[in-house]
Amino acid sequence: MSAVNWYAHPETAWSDEPECVDQVIRALCIELNDNTPEDEMEGLIGPHLFAPLGTEMGFEMSVRRGYKCADWALNELIPVISGKTTMLFEAAGKAVERATTWAAFERPISSAQATQHAARYVGRATGKARTYRQKILNLILELCEMGREDINTTRTKEETISCLNEGCFVKETTNA
Repeated sequence: MSAVNWYAHPETAWSDEPECVDQVIRALCIELNDNTPEDEMEGLIGPHLFAPLGTEMGFEMSVRRGYKCADWALNELIPVISGKTTMLFEAAGKAVERATTWAAFERPISSAQATQHAARYVGRATGKARTYRQKILNLILELCEMGREDINTTRTKEETISCLNEGCFVKETTNA
């Protein structure tokens, strides 16, 4: 997120909280970055480094993204967890439960973080940590596309920065 912030606002102080990135996506990106080994980072995260730019679209969209995280955890992780009783699987089940609870209370960042934790536990328990990091990246990319249907994504760096400064990525959302 620091690189994204620097790219969008090179004149500002170093930060991992760029205003142009949705809070749910930011939380997932930071967790993914912090839990990816150095030797995997460039190949996994590098090609998608700037995908989160311009995803801040207001609290309603963040809530929708938080629900999406909880839904993903239920559909992707619960089938793997079901019937397993090891400590890591139990921790994953509790994290999925927290993700859905936080989503219900419209706490999208907490829902996203719990989803990430659940995926990490399942990855460790199954010995497929790399696979689950890739799945979280795919979820992040899916969340980045939410609400972008009518946004031109072929802008130059200068056009993107200008648009960020003018707020043209932010749009009103309604409950769908």
